Amino acid sequence: MIYDYDEIIKKYGNWYKLKKAIEKEEIFKIDNGLYSATKSVKEIDIVVKKYNNPIFTFKSAFYYYGISDVIPDKYYIASNKNGAKYNDPAIKQFFMDNDILYLGVTSFEYFGTKINIYSKERLLIELIRYKHDIA
Repeated sequence: MIYDYDEIIKKYGNWYKLKKAIEKEEIFKIDNGLYSATKSVKEIDIVVKKYNNPIFTFKSAFYYYGISDVIPDKYYIASNKNGAKYNDPAIKQFFMDNDILYLGVTSFEYFGTKINIYSKERLLIELIRYKHDIA
């Protein structure tokens, strides 16, 4: 399980106790503000926790559904056009109006990780919208 900073401080009580747990390898720091009970963590789990259950779209969604066998070079995420831009080279954001952002969002389990993803029907729309990005 991955914990954010607030969750891990609640669990350990304060920064000093957390620091001691990290030294004893009871807990592992896996990214800025992210901690795990295990040393190795799947990258998609980190993305889901770090970006607060993002909506996967486009090439990521095609791959997760098994529609494409091409492993995406980035995580393709749909975001509110008024939201923050992620400063992460592993993320490709698609900004959308809030009134259409959540249309067609479904929950999907990808190798044990529960993710938010656009339905296959919604992906047809995304395919048409971003056909110039398919290479």
